[in-house]
Amino acid sequence: MAAGNKTTPEQVAGQLDRLAEALVLASPDDDASLVEIGEGLKQVSKQLRKKRTRKSKSVTRIVKRLEEARTKDEAERQAALDEAGLAVTALREFLVDGRPEQEVVFPGEHDADAPADSAVVAAPTVPDEPEPMPVEAAVSEEQRPAAPQPPAAPKPRRFALPAHIDERIFGDFLERQPGVLEDLESLTLELEKAPDTEKYNTLRRLIHTLKGESGMLGLDGIQRLCHRLEDRLAPESVAQMVDLLLGAKDWLGRMFAFYAGRGDEPEPVEAMIAKVEAFRPQAVCAPASAAPAPPQPAVPAPPLAAAPLASSPAPTTAAEVQPTGAVRPAAASAPPASDAAPVEAAPAEPEVVPVEGDPELLKEFISEAREHLDASDNHLLSLESDPRNDEALNAVFRAFHTIKGVAGFLELHDIQKLSHEAENVLDRARKNTLVLEGAAMDVTFEAADMLKKMVQQVADALAAGSGMKREKGMPALIERIKAVQEGRAVAAPPPVAAPGQKLGEILVAQGAISPDKVDEALKKQSAAAADGEGPLLGTILVEEGAASVKDVAHALRAQKAAAASPANAPTGQTGVTVKETIKVDADRLDRLVDMIGELVIAEAMVSQSRDIRQLNTTELNRHLAQLDKITRELQEIGTSLRMVPIRSTFQKMARLARDLSKKFNKPVEFVMAGEDTELDKSVVEKIGDPLVHMVRNALDHGLEATAEERRKAGKPETGRVELRAFHRGGNIWIELEDDGRGLDRDVLLAKGREKGLVREGENLSDEEIYKLIFAPGFSTAKQVTDVSGRGVGMDVVRRNIEALRGQVEIRSTKGRGTVFSIRLPLTLAIIDGMVVRVGRERYIIPTLSVVMSIRPEKKDISTVLNKGEMLQLQGKLLPFFRMGELFQVEGASRDATQALVVIVEDNGRRAGILCDELLGQQQIVIKSLGEALRGIDGLAGGAIMPDGTVGLILDVAGLVRLAHSGAKNGIPEEPSAGERRPAPEPKTETGTTADTMADARAGLRSELAAQTA
Repeated sequence: MAAGNKTTPEQVAGQLDRLAEALVLASPDDDASLVEIGEGLKQVSKQLRKKRTRKSKSVTRIVKRLEEARTKDEAERQAALDEAGLAVTALREFLVDGRPEQEVVFPGEHDADAPADSAVVAAPTVPDEPEPMPVEAAVSEEQRPAAPQPPAAPKPRRFALPAHIDERIFGDFLERQPGVLEDLESLTLELEKAPDTEKYNTLRRLIHTLKGESGMLGLDGIQRLCHRLEDRLAPESVAQMVDLLLGAKDWLGRMFAFYAGRGDEPEPVEAMIAKVEAFRPQAVCAPASAAPAPPQPAVPAPPLAAAPLASSPAPTTAAEVQPTGAVRPAAASAPPASDAAPVEAAPAEPEVVPVEGDPELLKEFISEAREHLDASDNHLLSLESDPRNDEALNAVFRAFHTIKGVAGFLELHDIQKLSHEAENVLDRARKNTLVLEGAAMDVTFEAADMLKKMVQQVADALAAGSGMKREKGMPALIERIKAVQEGRAVAAPPPVAAPGQKLGEILVAQGAISPDKVDEALKKQSAAAADGEGPLLGTILVEEGAASVKDVAHALRAQKAAAASPANAPTGQTGVTVKETIKVDADRLDRLVDMIGELVIAEAMVSQSRDIRQLNTTELNRHLAQLDKITRELQEIGTSLRMVPIRSTFQKMARLARDLSKKFNKPVEFVMAGEDTELDKSVVEKIGDPLVHMVRNALDHGLEATAEERRKAGKPETGRVELRAFHRGGNIWIELEDDGRGLDRDVLLAKGREKGLVREGENLSDEEIYKLIFAPGFSTAKQVTDVSGRGVGMDVVRRNIEALRGQVEIRSTKGRGTVFSIRLPLTLAIIDGMVVRVGRERYIIPTLSVVMSIRPEKKDISTVLNKGEMLQLQGKLLPFFRMGELFQVEGASRDATQALVVIVEDNGRRAGILCDELLGQQQIVIKSLGEALRGIDGLAGGAIMPDGTVGLILDVAGLVRLAHSGAKNGIPEEPSAGERRPAPEPKTETGTTADTMADARAGLRSELAAQTA
């Protein structure tokens, strides 16, 4: 064989891509589609014969079935197309991906004559079994076994993306999947608790849609897995499939993460498919032939599914013979009526059809379809002027193709069908079998106009919660489109334009537009031309809604003395539709929010400037007030842009609770409330770990160990754990409540004394005792498990919540249960703080931590041995900080009776902070101090104040820990008369706290100088 006649793998892949595309476009009632696909399979089967494999017989059988189907009913045609889709998938695995021959299953190989074929084929492949690429091994050279040396080579190809995949569509697909998988998990867990027809149908539609989308994109592994799940799913057995569905969800999550470049390649899909195929409902012991029945309740399985299963006794055989519908998801889901001939089917069709797709997907479809159709208008005008403009032709083709595909997935069958018919015209123009002019251009314009109306009808139906009205003119339009394809359409000649007549004059003469509209458009064209190259007059008229695309096209055609347009052409939809949503890169959004924060600082600095204050005019003050209002609104908008629902985090907790319930053999009812509560994106990302430890603790230690123990306590055998979120007082609250044993005050107190956390005779409140569980290494568990009991988890909870500037509260009743309440700020970018002055420096104390402020008397302050100065308040002694001495601030007040003490609290523990003056409460934009200054006790961040000075944000949790840790405030035990020795400075990794404070201020001042330079 000459080298030049050898078909390359790339050419084979191209042939299969074209076949896959043809299958997507195919309609069961279209004989031409069946013929085209059959011819394509014949061409590819030649490659199988070259490999000397009898796999070609399987393809020949499918080609024969396609030919026979042309004389059969629509169900048989659909079954033949489904089988062809499975064959294309198998051909790709064998000829392109390099899968071993014995692992690739073609439709029909498990029929009665299959064993003989398999036996014949097996012989030549035995010597090449070690080869990961037996297709190349068939070339027969002995050095070939060494060529595929890296055994891992086939693995990445197993999940390789198709060569011609649309990256934008694929990116959108991946972006949606985390939400899809969350819904899948949520619905599965809910159906495990109780049957629900609506939820079951939603779950089934979700899997069906994922199957269709992955099939369109060529993600065969995902498509096959979803197809197997869909076949096995049934209302009566879904509760038994929970583990299977959750396992599939986990595999899909790893698969999508791999495609997105955020994880390793998962295990082969065949292992997951084998688990699905091995599943048999416990309550049903019917033979294999009964297996196809379950798919009927929601979305019917392809007709071919039943027969092969009936003849397949082994589960492994059944796994491979299920048709996947890999490349025909849209057509497979369409009801037969939608594909019937227009003339016969129209009378029987309902006037209103339901719009039942996912509302979010429908909104996205409406937005994208409008964008595609709007863009097509300009491209069609270009084609009207130049029918050979391949770039414009391909753009319009892609627009119709995309609308058709997505409409099919959403079961908008009328839109799908019209798009498909119009796309056929464009495809013939691409193949140079039809010139896009005259009648062909007319029907394309009409199709675009009608699609606009239909998309608007979908939007109206979605808004009203009703069905979508059918377009009465669609059957007649489809008939005209088919007439164009068959060469039967003849366009009437248009009125001929006078020589030299301009476009606007032609439109006015045809009555398509008024002279005033033309004048307005000309003025806009002239104004735009003054700034550069202006748009064409026809484009302006269309964008302004003054004329339809078709009217402009007819005028251009008349201007060129070309073919004519039909009379009474529809005007189409006018106006420019505003987009409902846009997608923004997360980094750009974060940058926008950061810049809004800088704007807030700059606005405050301008407003507080001495020069500005000195002017003090009414007009200036009014402008400054308006600027402040706008800045605050921007700040609120910027904050809201980062807000996301906590649903995804809660959903993970539901899954965790279920898994732990099974692990501990404890029946648990896990209830969620407030999943739609919104938090800052960064808070949602970081709250997961604390909640994991809290849920583990609740199920392992909170709930009783056995059902018997709960019965004795007068409780139901099933424990209850509730996770809820809500807004209160400008904060987000997350509560975890269980109905278990509750916290034992005496046991906790004894353990605290044992560990030296509580002194003998020290009187603690219940809340203080409960919070002992947050101490590192604290645990009352008698037995350590792989889940909890080491005293680490709750310490992690406390530290992580503090890092989020939050607080944890505990309420518990012995024998009744426990409630953990987490209070969090809405955002980490802005803080409400009390500004205080110490000497010449300013500090910000988070308002959430402030209890009160007092002016102490001399008798309230005392010095305790080894504890330093203490403040007596309401009968208790509190640790007492002199900020000026702790941080070595020059000019700080030394007389406590002439200063103020701010009482702060963290986790039920209080301390007093001595400062010179309270300057007021402000919203502060937090500035990071950088990696070198992290981990400083007493310091959480910095801020640039409105007057341009630098303020440091106090870490109240760190100060309180320091106050209650031994060398508490560093104040000497008893100074000599008239003497006050400076406090020993707390150390940090970067030096003393005073040194670090100076470094922090210097860094912020440098940043301020850079911003104002």
